[in-house]
Amino acid sequence: MVERRLIAVEGTVQGVGFRPYVHRLASANQLRGLVRNGGSGVLIDIEGEAERVDAFCAALTHAPPPLANISRVYLGQATPLGYGGFQIAESELVAAEPTVPLVPPDVATCDACLSELFDPSNRRYGHPFISCTDCGPRFTIVRDTPYDRARTTMAAFAMCGDCLREYDDPTDRRFHAEAIACWSCGPTLRATLTAGDHDDPSGPDPLGAAVDALRDGRIVALKALGGFHLACDATNPVAVARLRARKRRVAKPLAVMVPDVVAADRLCVVSAAERALLESPARPVVLIERRPNGGVADSVAPGQRTLGVMLPSTPLHHLILAALDRPLVMTSGNRGGEPVVTDERVAVDALGGVADLFLVHDRAIAARCDDSVTFVVTGAARSIRRARGYSSLAVTLAVPTAQPVLALGGHLKNTICIATGRQAMLSSHVGDLDTAESRRALRDAVTCTLRAARVSPSVIAHDLHPDYASTGVADELAAQLGVRQRVAVQHHHAHIAACVAEHGETGPVIGVAFDGAGLGSDGAIWGGEFMLVSGASFERCGHLAYVPLAGGDAAARRPWRSAYVHLAASGVDMPRPGVVDPNEWRALGHLVSHTESLPRTSSVGRLFDAVASVLGLCHVSHFEGQAAMAVEATADPLADRGYVAPIIDGTPWAVDASVLVREAAGDLRRGVPVAEIAGSFHRALGDVIVAGCERIRIETGVSVVALGGGVFVNALLLALSTAKLAECRFKVLVPREVPCNDGGLSLGQAYVAARALEEDGPCA
Repeated sequence: MVERRLIAVEGTVQGVGFRPYVHRLASANQLRGLVRNGGSGVLIDIEGEAERVDAFCAALTHAPPPLANISRVYLGQATPLGYGGFQIAESELVAAEPTVPLVPPDVATCDACLSELFDPSNRRYGHPFISCTDCGPRFTIVRDTPYDRARTTMAAFAMCGDCLREYDDPTDRRFHAEAIACWSCGPTLRATLTAGDHDDPSGPDPLGAAVDALRDGRIVALKALGGFHLACDATNPVAVARLRARKRRVAKPLAVMVPDVVAADRLCVVSAAERALLESPARPVVLIERRPNGGVADSVAPGQRTLGVMLPSTPLHHLILAALDRPLVMTSGNRGGEPVVTDERVAVDALGGVADLFLVHDRAIAARCDDSVTFVVTGAARSIRRARGYSSLAVTLAVPTAQPVLALGGHLKNTICIATGRQAMLSSHVGDLDTAESRRALRDAVTCTLRAARVSPSVIAHDLHPDYASTGVADELAAQLGVRQRVAVQHHHAHIAACVAEHGETGPVIGVAFDGAGLGSDGAIWGGEFMLVSGASFERCGHLAYVPLAGGDAAARRPWRSAYVHLAASGVDMPRPGVVDPNEWRALGHLVSHTESLPRTSSVGRLFDAVASVLGLCHVSHFEGQAAMAVEATADPLADRGYVAPIIDGTPWAVDASVLVREAAGDLRRGVPVAEIAGSFHRALGDVIVAGCERIRIETGVSVVALGGGVFVNALLLALSTAKLAECRFKVLVPREVPCNDGGLSLGQAYVAARALEEDGPCA
């Protein structure tokens, strides 16, 4: 009996060697037919003896390529056509049902390609763009879907005879590897003193010129996968200082690239989980506890207990690191607040005053993609910035969306999300939206995502704050796309919803949302929230007691202002720090004496600011979260001086957290070590979380807790909180692949909008 089956496979199955895998499996079972990329995955038309077809279908999902991630398989019967053999056919754009096509993320160079890269006898020896079906660029070179070479920026490079033979050979690991290239037919490097100058080469060996520049302490702008890196010698304090001055990055930590885990372990104390994350195909930046005197200049991560470390993600990075005997600073190629630069013509203006040398190539970048940033807490990997290596990976929703939803995220750490059916796809990290260029990057991300998803949104979701740039873009898009349904989602509701969506939780949860700022439904600035969240609705059960927000956004840049108001709330006078201008100090005193005119905040971020200033760790912040990071870096994790923040009854109830600031100030005056005070503050805040959740559980019977908000990037607080909650028999949900900070807001917004549609009512 000859039988024919039609099979649709959804998930991350394009650009990962899945069609060659199907070809080999079909050939092994002596079957005929074809396989092609479709609009939402891979389509297989297979026929042959019934037993062999059954064996093929049973084996299809058992051992797919390592980069594949199958979400669903559809099977159908059809009349046999009498195929003569099995082939990989041209793509078609028919989807089984509404779904987002999943373009695979960029993948670090595999071991097989690395072996060839450093083998003098191999024809690709030293080729900076070597790749195969198991590694290389994907997301950053795709112009359209389905994923085929003709729809990527590699279409500009015609394959030579040798590459074409490998591409067409089912037994070769480069069989239908869309980014295949070699010295004869692939992209080429160029080193110049100015990125756009084709007439000013720095020598016949561009890679050697870049290596020499780095060895000499100069700064190199390197065109990488999803944008430019700025690199310098991480062991040279003069080079690091020069990079900071030119980039205007005064204190924010810089990432470091090392050739392998052995080198990483010389700089940091690398755990098994951190090693696995470093060596994963995504190759993210991993925040790891640094060793004293590890060899990296102190100015790379001043005052920090951790160091952001990553391994080479491309052949070009491998070649540079192999030629040098030292770690390199490898930071985003941009000026402060701007998106990472992707085009060398733009780099002339954006990086011309920063870099001494440009190492560029002629393969265009189709999609901007910064480095991902991660950390490990209690053995589990967590995302801080979701970008290279993770871009376009989808979250499977427990409840499908009734209509396509486009969510536009927040103002800081912006991402967007498109949700349709059971899939929600987050964009790569866009960044802060403070500049015109970053807002253009947001619009570009929307255009690219909608084109790739091949859907037109019926609903646009955005933050409740009317002045966020993303809210303004929502206004524009609603008019352009004719979208009538808009959902404004409260900031902290979105934080908890993102965690709920990632974990597939469908019942009500206790939400603990701690961050710096988000507009509340009462017009105040929230940031220390205890909620009961159920789908598209939430109830604010409790929060940190309001204190004046002295100076609006200036309060986030001047931690001493938060210290002043928190101590004033406890009836304590604060001595003026020496770095504070006397006139500004008097002006703040006048403001605080008229609190009725000031906005109010429940922000945990500002609470950390207050403690940082009281302890003398940070009075002025040069980047978001600097003060909180200083408190965490200083804290003794075992300290516990028994600080208690009382809960004030009410609806909602409030936590008098200013008591913690007062206790910290008092202990400092009594000579208690700063590390002990900082550690005790963390432990007390963990106790606040447990006490608030216990109170809500007693009132509601709900025992599932979801944590969200940028404060939970604090590894010490996260570890303490989850351990204490688990001891009290709560089920604890913590974001994993989706950032707990504002980078996850778009997923939460999409989830709330989808549930609002399902429930046929507006969100709270």
